[in-house]
Amino acid sequence: MVTGSVLLAHDDGDFRDRAAAVLASAGFAVTAVSGSMAALELIEAEPAGAFDVLVTRMQFGVRSPNGLSLALMARQRDPHLRVVFTSTPENAGFADAGAVVVSPIDMGELLRQVGLAARASKASRESEPQVPPPARQPPDRSGAEG
Repeated sequence: MVTGSVLLAHDDGDFRDRAAAVLASAGFAVTAVSGSMAALELIEAEPAGAFDVLVTRMQFGVRSPNGLSLALMARQRDPHLRVVFTSTPENAGFADAGAVVVSPIDMGELLRQVGLAARASKASRESEPQVPPPARQPPDRSGAEG
């Protein structure tokens, strides 16, 4: 049973592989990419709602958008998307846009935070009012021509 869809954007290949395996074994559909640029390309290519949770590093290299910028751009495209950051302790206070798991990363805590984020994303989507289609206008039977 799939419990949610996760976009995992992290430039540490060992962490990315371990986290993807842990999340997949818990029932998440995981798409893993190597950084923020690859994540942005994927977010733009997929329809809004394709992912429930973005897991990203707070800081990337100098030439890439940082995780906070990535999160803001992704949430502009899909306001229901939830974000879980991985961060060093000194950067953890800057992540107002999502949950933070501080390194060294405890995979159990990462799994817990992703689970909470996925539930919040789904609840947000379900609570959004559905806009009904426009009402059909009855035919004009007054005899007036227009």
